[in-house]
Amino acid sequence: GHAACAAGDRTASTAANTSTSFNAALYVTAAASNTFSDGLVSNPNGDAAVLTDGSRFMTILRSTCATGAGSLALFISASSSHTVNYSYLYSYGSGGVGLRVSEGATGNTIINSTVVSAGAAASPAVYFENASSNSIVASYFTSAKGDAGQFWAGSNYNSIVRSTFSIPSAGQSGMYWQDASSNSILASYFAAPSGTTLNLNTGSEGNIITGSTFAAGSAASPALYISESGSNTVTGSLIISTAGTAVNLFQSPYATIRFSTISAEGVAVDVNG
Repeated sequence: GHAACAAGDRTASTAANTSTSFNAALYVTAAASNTFSDGLVSNPNGDAAVLTDGSRFMTILRSTCATGAGSLALFISASSSHTVNYSYLYSYGSGGVGLRVSEGATGNTIINSTVVSAGAAASPAVYFENASSNSIVASYFTSAKGDAGQFWAGSNYNSIVRSTFSIPSAGQSGMYWQDASSNSILASYFAAPSGTTLNLNTGSEGNIITGSTFAAGSAASPALYISESGSNTVTGSLIISTAGTAVNLFQSPYATIRFSTISAEGVAVDVNG
């Protein structure tokens, strides 16, 4: 089974599902103003924590959510205004994701936290889809085999501030966005020694990047890649490739790069179409 929260609950303990069922260890539905602090939420066979179905104002503080079996450490779905602060979201099973935010989730904040996907499959640490106006602040994201972060269709008006997205694997991205528009990145760091730091793909329009660093080291992958996505702006940033192209703009009109430093072993800025 799973532990469920009612309105106004405050918990400082452990929520664990050690059975072979797929129920979440912590399941919050249609409830408001709960706090889970200084604890462990663990499920080796399914999702660790799920906040869903209109739940609001849940706080996860100084806690660890851990999952195996290709599941989610924390799933925020169709709910709003939750805060994850000073916490560790860890997926160690193949195909698992540290944090998924989707199905209309809005107004949620991830701050001062670490999110990790450590499994053997190419899964992201954080995955957004149809999730808008959420905030990531002063947090760290990494995936052993996949992208550190992904924003998919309907993930608009989200903000990333003072955060790090780092990957060790070749052919992956620090962040990959598709059909994700009007998002902002401020004072953040993206590292991909063997891949692309930030990939804005088809239909990712009107995103604003300010005061950030993009560091890549692959001859096969540009540091910053913008493809079939118009009206994106990069200001006051540092874009470096120690082995290949720094910036590749492919069929992406009205792009603006200003007051920025671009350094490359290969082509600094490659504009195609």
